[in-house]
Amino acid sequence: MIINISLTSGNATPDVVRALSEIKNAGGGELHFQTGEYHFYKDGTKKSFFAVSNNSANVKAMVFPIIDMENVTIDGHGSVFVFHEVVFPFMVSHSRNVTLRNITMDLGMSPLVNLKVRDIAEDGFY
Repeated sequence: MIINISLTSGNATPDVVRALSEIKNAGGGELHFQTGEYHFYKDGTKKSFFAVSNNSANVKAMVFPIIDMENVTIDGHGSVFVFHEVVFPFMVSHSRNVTLRNITMDLGMSPLVNLKVRDIAEDGFY
């Protein structure tokens, strides 16, 4: 089974979650992306409890939930995947023969902030 994802100007998350569900039900397959820039948001993610190493144990919002799957290939065809908000881009658990290729990933916002306090005043710090 091959599923093609077309370029969209909005949130591509629901399309990915739906396609991966179809691939899981088929016992494997390939997910191909039309070359471009895709944006993924929390809305439409697959939510499930996970206790991931070096992370708090709680419900995770997953964009690419690859769970209990076999023989899965995700080919970005040179696309850029931009992940927004607090999401787990890829969750691969209890799966085998999973291939990710031709993908560049980026974050819509940095998860870290680095600053240096130069001065503290009554009305705040600078």
